[in-house]
Amino acid sequence: MLHGDADQIVPFNQGRSLYDQAAQPRTFICVPGGRHCDAVDLRHGDTYRKIILDFFAQDISAPQ
Repeated sequence: MLHGDADQIVPFNQGRSLYDQAAQPRTFICVPGGRHCDAVDLRHGDTYRKIILDFFAQDISAPQ
């Protein structure tokens, strides 16, 4: 889960609570100063782009 700590749509504590309830495997990545869709904003460069692309490239049919 990627979540901006300045998200104006879904408060950060609600995103963290959702993550805490999610089953493993899971990863929580905070985007400092990030609003709702800032992870792909140019001001972050490629910092989160690779994380997002790697997530979508995963073979979810493979056993964990």
